[in-house]
Amino acid sequence: MSQSEKPVRKKARLIRPETSEIPSSIENTFEKHIDANISGLTKYSSLPLERVEIELPHLGLGYFEYRRIDEKSENKKDLKVNQTLMDFDLKQSLLDNLPKTLANIYDGDDPLPKLNGLQFDILSILNDYKDLLYCNRDWTNGEQIRLVYTLHCLNHVLKTRNKVIHHNAKLKTGNKKNPDYRDQGLTRPKVLIVSPFRESAYRTINLFINLVSNDEDESERLNIMNHKRFKDEFESTESTIKPNKPQDYNELFAGNIDDSFRIGIAVTKKSLKLYTDFYSSDIVVASPLGLRLIIGAEGEKERDFDFLSSIEILILDQTDVFLMQNWEHVLDLMKHINLIPNDSHGTDFSRVRMWALDGHYKYYRQTAIFSSISFPQINSLFKNRCFNYEGRVIIKSPVLPVNDQLHLVFVKCPQSFFRFESDSIVSSPDKRFDYFIQVILPKCREMGEAHTMIYIPSYFDFVKLRNYFRTEDINFTQICEYSKSGKIAQSRAWFFHEGRNFLLYTERSHFYNRFRIKGVRHLVFYQLPTFPHFYSELTNLLHPSFQGKKFKGDEASVNCTVIFDKFDVIQLEKIVGTEKAAYLIKSENDNHVFISQAKM
Repeated sequence: MSQSEKPVRKKARLIRPETSEIPSSIENTFEKHIDANISGLTKYSSLPLERVEIELPHLGLGYFEYRRIDEKSENKKDLKVNQTLMDFDLKQSLLDNLPKTLANIYDGDDPLPKLNGLQFDILSILNDYKDLLYCNRDWTNGEQIRLVYTLHCLNHVLKTRNKVIHHNAKLKTGNKKNPDYRDQGLTRPKVLIVSPFRESAYRTINLFINLVSNDEDESERLNIMNHKRFKDEFESTESTIKPNKPQDYNELFAGNIDDSFRIGIAVTKKSLKLYTDFYSSDIVVASPLGLRLIIGAEGEKERDFDFLSSIEILILDQTDVFLMQNWEHVLDLMKHINLIPNDSHGTDFSRVRMWALDGHYKYYRQTAIFSSISFPQINSLFKNRCFNYEGRVIIKSPVLPVNDQLHLVFVKCPQSFFRFESDSIVSSPDKRFDYFIQVILPKCREMGEAHTMIYIPSYFDFVKLRNYFRTEDINFTQICEYSKSGKIAQSRAWFFHEGRNFLLYTERSHFYNRFRIKGVRHLVFYQLPTFPHFYSELTNLLHPSFQGKKFKGDEASVNCTVIFDKFDVIQLEKIVGTEKAAYLIKSENDNHVFISQAKM
């Protein structure tokens, strides 16, 4: 279609049929959640956790967990998916700007773009103020998810602001019959969005700007304060596309990938203020490292975390990347969120909600976690650090054979899965090391040591293995996340030309570089990769085309070895499928071999 033939975009306005902001048929989920005074919260954690299986049209299978605090809690297990935007408790101004925002994102030919099914499912959960754990975020749906949570966060901020302004106006009348209005928190920031890179924050804040700015109506146009500074510090004008890297890699590391930032945002009637002081901000967008630098460590004088005391919505987006950065920063954040502040920060305590004064903020905080993968740390965080009285939704669909990683391996070589026994997750690393030394390493030597790459997800395991190889004087080289480019090139050359028999290769190094290592003929997964697609990606390096001209063998002369135990079930089911994973964990036989039938 030529430029002249492109349809003219029409400004679509979603108008509610009634004059009131919220029709009586639409439940005001904001006020229902935030104004509820729930008794018995002090015993919340000791109450039994009830679970209901659910199936959402586009998110898929999962379950809803809640604790029954009182008899009314029985209603919580009802999870309704709204079918139209009119069914949501959204501000009219956001509905007005949503079509324009969608058009900017999708840039398609549809003059009236709309939310898709996935977005409706997620927004239904968020609008109901339930916690959400969704581990199927990827580069194809990431921006769709980002739009939904920015829409929800802005809606929450605008409703809070309108409520306070409305009560202020009533108090100014001096009417002694006016009740005490409890409509505020202990500090002003109420939304925290944690993102891994400046590019992620840049896209999120641009969505805020689009959703609050009405460019077509001069009288409603907002002033974006410090917009130029924001673009200078967060926008990237250089192309970051690397043609020899996978598409998911280029999408993840697009733009400005600096991981140390934090920015406060204040929403007023006529402006969106960027770079506001945290205690004058409604929203904080930051990276885990950016937050850690201001939270500080115990004993430091210049540390501050009072601004986290009244967070009502916490969004952790691209949480899998946090695991590759430094998961301790995330745990540190969760330790300091929703604590009673050390200073008053100018708070009018006569307006603070009673449940906030009682120290119950963590029970009212909504947490939404989005990740491309499920992993034990994220499940532990969601289970042990999220206490929302509204309950929580976990999306967990079984991995069918058509979606596992085995069918993406194109090399017809034996893939041997060896199970070792361990009593606890604490003892698992030591048991794994012993099993590798006693069982796997001797097998590697029997097959011939040369061209053996050992993939190691944990840096601590890498150090332990490296020290052992040095002590035993085993011929090896290494590539880890701290290796410099010159050393990496040298290690790759040594390994390819048989100057070194073993290559120790860490997961973080692969995550940040996605090297295609040549000369791998024996691949050992010391532990299953955290990112399941790394399994097929690395196993396909065994193909003869990566072996060099001197290689005289075929696919039958290369092999893949995997070590796992019952605590690796999350990674295992992504690679072999849910049904096969259950069998491998429970089977009396501790060794199973797969040979891929996939074709290139």
